[in-house]
Amino acid sequence: MEVNSNYKNEYDFLNKKPLTSTAYNEVANSPALENQLGTDVIELKSKNKELINKIDELDKKALPSFSAITMGVLSTLAPVRKITSTQTELKDGNTSSAIGFLTLGIANLPQDYNDVRSSCLWMKNKNYMYNYKEYQHQFSFFKDTLFEKGVNKLNQNKQNFIKEHVYKRDLPLYKSRLGDVIKSAFNVEIEDSIKNSAFKYVSGKEVPIYKIKSSSKLGRLVGEALLRTPKLSVYALALLEMPRIMKSFAQKGENDSNIENGTKQTVKSGVKLASIFTGMGLLGAKLAKINPVLGLIGTGAGSLAGAYVSTKIDTVIDKM
Repeated sequence: MEVNSNYKNEYDFLNKKPLTSTAYNEVANSPALENQLGTDVIELKSKNKELINKIDELDKKALPSFSAITMGVLSTLAPVRKITSTQTELKDGNTSSAIGFLTLGIANLPQDYNDVRSSCLWMKNKNYMYNYKEYQHQFSFFKDTLFEKGVNKLNQNKQNFIKEHVYKRDLPLYKSRLGDVIKSAFNVEIEDSIKNSAFKYVSGKEVPIYKIKSSSKLGRLVGEALLRTPKLSVYALALLEMPRIMKSFAQKGENDSNIENGTKQTVKSGVKLASIFTGMGLLGAKLAKINPVLGLIGTGAGSLAGAYVSTKIDTVIDKM
């Protein structure tokens, strides 16, 4: 909203309109009054200009730019989020982390494409591979990625390599010690599972699909969120935070020693990971019960929400 030009020139009459004869004579016969009037006019015009600039500045801050809104919407898509993360790491001087995010982004392109494709097919046919309102499939770090194709080539030379050394460890948080603690706290367990599903890994192994039971709706949501969070994804992002943590230990903060600065960054990185994966899991699981498209969007939106929360917590940690 720009200030109307008529208002910008509302005081120009002081320079353009002639004074009445009486007023003119009073000013002409009093140099002091004439000087004071000139000073007042200059000050008034200056104040008016400052006010206009301030209003314009506040308007720009209040209304986000079109590009900012567009990037916010696009960032719900996984490839865009990884590109943004790569740019952020490069800006912060963390080249190794930037390369890591770029590598993950490229390797996950087939998976991201399949996610979007299956969502589009659902919108067209309203037919999904299983009853998504009642069941949740187990998420994988390797499934449909370039990593999986690479591992399959290794499997051609080594018997049962995938089964024994890769897929055995490619499990969701639901099947971890941390997951056991969370499941116990929310009274979560598996009520049913789908057998002979068409949902398979490239290796031909079926992707597990479960129905979660809990004493509360929140507990069921937490259980489904745990199924949607691969352990290896958590490990990968934790590894990408290491350069930032090591860098903080190597330099002093504004008011902290090396140890204090590094410790704060370690806590902030932990909060960041917890916030992002919690947001992705919970919001993705919640919206996935409505339809697969919203589940995909919810995962991205949850990631952004988690990152935003972590930045707010970071400001509190920095003041400690």
